[in-house]
Amino acid sequence: MSFSRRKTWLRIVIAAGLGLAAAYGVYLIIWLTSDREEIEEANRLDPGWRLEELEQKRELVADEENGALVVLAASKLWPPQRGSDPDAFWSQGGTEESIIELPPQMQLNAEQQKALKKELEKVRPALEETRKLLRLSRGRYPSTGSREDGSAADDCQESRRVANLLQLDSIFQAQETHVDEALERALGVLNAGRSIGDDPYTLSQLVRISCDALAIRNLERVLAQGEPSQKTLLIAQHSLEDEIVQPLLLQAARGDRADTFRKMTIAKMPIFQPGNLRGIQLKQIRKAPPGRATVAPPGTQSGSFPTGPFLGSFLFVF
Repeated sequence: MSFSRRKTWLRIVIAAGLGLAAAYGVYLIIWLTSDREEIEEANRLDPGWRLEELEQKRELVADEENGALVVLAASKLWPPQRGSDPDAFWSQGGTEESIIELPPQMQLNAEQQKALKKELEKVRPALEETRKLLRLSRGRYPSTGSREDGSAADDCQESRRVANLLQLDSIFQAQETHVDEALERALGVLNAGRSIGDDPYTLSQLVRISCDALAIRNLERVLAQGEPSQKTLLIAQHSLEDEIVQPLLLQAARGDRADTFRKMTIAKMPIFQPGNLRGIQLKQIRKAPPGRATVAPPGTQSGSFPTGPFLGSFLFVF
């Protein structure tokens, strides 16, 4: 091949490379400016709506006031009950279900009362731990798991289990005519849900809402079985008034919107790999004051540069 022909091919390769680079630059400009009106509108109507901003604005809860830590400690003392025996207390259609499905005004029969007392004795250490929730109406779970597979709400699911245990304790106390104690346990059911706090995740907030429903049903039973003191009733009223004004569905919707935007941004990256969706969920605990916990924004690591679509595109070009 002559020198002139080689030179011609070199010019063609350079021209093709410059053309590809120009096309890629145009693509980046379009990618960076698309949906700008919608994003600007979201910034104007709801500042701080992105997922990392929602996480940064979450309430910080000191350990001694954190109901979530109590729930996790109690759940470790009470492993999930899986009974294959149809006559077992916790089996599907067993004694436990027959108790919680009783109408509020109906008392337990002798067999149900005996079985319930026996089971509560078995889980007394967990019950003693759950009773700390009577004084704790706030909480925040440690950030673990991934939104991609739902594991981000795994710890929050323990709130529902602990609420169920407190409900059974409340039913037993009402049966024994300890009405104030029964009402306090019912408020513990409410606080088990409130331990989830302002988690911007639909699954977490749905667990909190289910605990609220369980607490209401429990309160109905207590009031149908006896008459609590005025002081305890007033505490219950204030707790319910505070819970009813919490924007639980709004928090869930804001979190899902931010998470969907994050995923769509990743999917539009010039170099997109499915693993990015999972990898971006990795979070690390930042250094925080004693007794407090916070999380690093998704896409960052302690002592590293933040990563994202623009930086990924930039590194690809160079």
